[in-house]
Amino acid sequence: MPDIQPGDYISKPAADVKNDLTQLGYLVSMTDMDTHKTLTGDLAGFITVSVMNNRDSSTATVFAHASTAEEKFDAQAKLAGLSSGEFEVKPSEKVEEVCRRMTSAYSSAAESLDSAVDGKPDLLKLLQAGIPALCSDQAGALQDVINGNIPLGEGTYEVGTGKNEIKPGTYQTTGSVDDCYWERTRADGGIVANNFVTHAKTITVTVKASDGSFTTERCGTWKRTK
Repeated sequence: MPDIQPGDYISKPAADVKNDLTQLGYLVSMTDMDTHKTLTGDLAGFITVSVMNNRDSSTATVFAHASTAEEKFDAQAKLAGLSSGEFEVKPSEKVEEVCRRMTSAYSSAAESLDSAVDGKPDLLKLLQAGIPALCSDQAGALQDVINGNIPLGEGTYEVGTGKNEIKPGTYQTTGSVDDCYWERTRADGGIVANNFVTHAKTITVTVKASDGSFTTERCGTWKRTK
């Protein structure tokens, strides 16, 4: 009977551990670590906590518990090659860290996410898998970042498709605004159109490819609608 290293099986899917030990010739029993009952049904979603084996009797007992959403994602990330050494924490912890930042009141969720993944393609891949699994309420912001549809805050933006530029299209404020001023200018700085709004529930502006820049002050955030 071949010897095994029980530590090699910790945190692995219980079904895989049972299969490996059975192929080695062990008679395997499965125990739920939380209820202390024998597991006889589907082992999907169970993670191995520890293994006890007896070579003389060719028996092994696998102790497992129902995996959390984080544990399931960490296992999936490992299989997909997303748990590289670039991240100093578990994949699930990195995803949840970014999701917490996305709920900050200082910027929109998409702005926060876009800043986090700037120049980090591996992190974006991890978040594409992790956000739907661990913080699905941020899936819309993730899609906005993937599509390059980042809400714009106060400032002046040159018209273009590069970083920190505004793409041509129709934009709408994401909430009611007070004392909002917006301005579209030509490349030479001449004003194409502008407006000062004392109060509005929503404002819509179309930025054209022929414009040079777009300026917004006290208008909250703008989101591209088409």
